[in-house]
Amino acid sequence: MNNIIKAVAMIWIVLFTVSSGILAWANEQPTAEQWCQRGDQCVKDRDYRSAIAAYSETIKINPADAGAYLKRGTVYYNARDYDAALQDVEKTLELNHESAEAYFYRGHIYTQKGQYAQAIADFDKAIALNSGMALWYASRGTAYYHKGDKERALTDINKAIELDPGYAEAYFNRGKVFQDKRQFSQALSNYEKAIEFAPRDTRAYTNRGRIYEDMGQLDQAQDDYTRAVLFDARNAIGFYNRGHVYQSKGQMDAALTDYSRALEINPRYSEAYKNRIAIYKSRGQLDQVLEDYNAIIELEPQRFVAYNDRGLIYQAKNQHQQALADFSSALRLYPRYAPAYFNKAQSYLKIGSKAEALQAFKAFLQYAPPSDPGVYVARRWLKELDAQ
Repeated sequence: MNNIIKAVAMIWIVLFTVSSGILAWANEQPTAEQWCQRGDQCVKDRDYRSAIAAYSETIKINPADAGAYLKRGTVYYNARDYDAALQDVEKTLELNHESAEAYFYRGHIYTQKGQYAQAIADFDKAIALNSGMALWYASRGTAYYHKGDKERALTDINKAIELDPGYAEAYFNRGKVFQDKRQFSQALSNYEKAIEFAPRDTRAYTNRGRIYEDMGQLDQAQDDYTRAVLFDARNAIGFYNRGHVYQSKGQMDAALTDYSRALEINPRYSEAYKNRIAIYKSRGQLDQVLEDYNAIIELEPQRFVAYNDRGLIYQAKNQHQQALADFSSALRLYPRYAPAYFNKAQSYLKIGSKAEALQAFKAFLQYAPPSDPGVYVARRWLKELDAQ
């Protein structure tokens, strides 16, 4: 639903209705109107820094120009400088408390800040001033969605579609609500409508693919993920999802290729490392497994399980000092993590450190649940080590 920001940006076309002709600046001092026109042209040229500067000149000449504050605020908003945007939009409302567009933009700013109740209140005011804007209902629906009120979100999305039956984003959002509610039939029909009106929107293919995957329809899921990466070759999620389908179908080479592609695009994609590790482990490619665990630990240095799992790989390679160091790291992060004590004891046994193994097994028994299969092994070792 965050992609509604793209739709918000389209309001610029409504706000910036002045002539886009080339201004003749000559030697005369530009007027406030001319500076505003220059700002509008800069927005169309995507030169946002210059647009902000031009609108600022307008405001210097005419501090009571509510429209200039709103235009500058929308540029700040789309540059994700929400604090500056909020300041300008509030100034707009101070000068013109009946500006529906200002309430609308302030609602979006509050949405981005996670202040959903304030956002909804502002969308209410915008809609009260102009009830014919589908985007405004959709935006309020997004705020309700993030607030956890999916029924009101659905009501607003339905109204947006009633006002604009070709509104692809609204169909996508409605599909997302139904998907969250696990009403997959309704979700699929809405994603199909979203694709009908926006056939290159990779999000709809991705979400529809996930539903097909949940339903066990792997070929359909694969087709949707393939479309997603065809339309966006930098779609890391699409490659990851297709890799997961290939893995589920036992096509491990194809899965590895897609996971690796996802990681080329987004080297911080932890889940792709984890799934690639599973394949490498199944093939006994322990060096590759170690490289991926190294990457995960670099990304998530507080992830104690990753240290334990990397320690097991060192253990399998008979590199017990490295294994012991990793098990110790896991226990520093979570001192009650029973598996690390058990694994530590095993490495101590391998290098002949029986006293240390005895202490590690005792710690394991202290924290392990009685149902843990390692409990029997640990008790057997304790008897044997105590007897020596």
